[in-house]
Amino acid sequence: MLKESTLGNHILLNLASAGLGAVLLASPWLCQADSTPAGVASAVFLGALLVRFSLSGAVRPRTWKAKARLAIGAATVAMPCVPAPGGTPLPLGLLCAVGLITVVLAAAELRVGGGVTARPAAARGSTLGCWLFPGRWGQPC
Repeated sequence: MLKESTLGNHILLNLASAGLGAVLLASPWLCQADSTPAGVASAVFLGALLVRFSLSGAVRPRTWKAKARLAIGAATVAMPCVPAPGGTPLPLGLLCAVGLITVVLAAAELRVGGGVTARPAAARGSTLGCWLFPGRWGQPC
């Protein structure tokens, strides 16, 4: 089981990553740049993924979710390097800053967690799951 301080660190790191994902998600409209449709779609898609993995990681911390956020941050940093035919990409500074901060936060969570695999007792099985599949999770309902 995770200690309260470690769990609090995970929640803070995940919520900060979710905020960065929201900034990335809204960046095409916040910056009002004439960017390519592919650049806008990439920013919106990566931002939505980052928000999803961050909020999910805040509820149920897992190592693979932190690694996924690490990969999303690396993809955000690499996105301006891909040539954009027919237009200008989104602002380079914003993408690099969001990507680098995301990578740092995900790496910090991996370092703090050290391989989070424990699930809180409340997340092991729901009442409906116990009713449908009694004893499936090895826990008495």
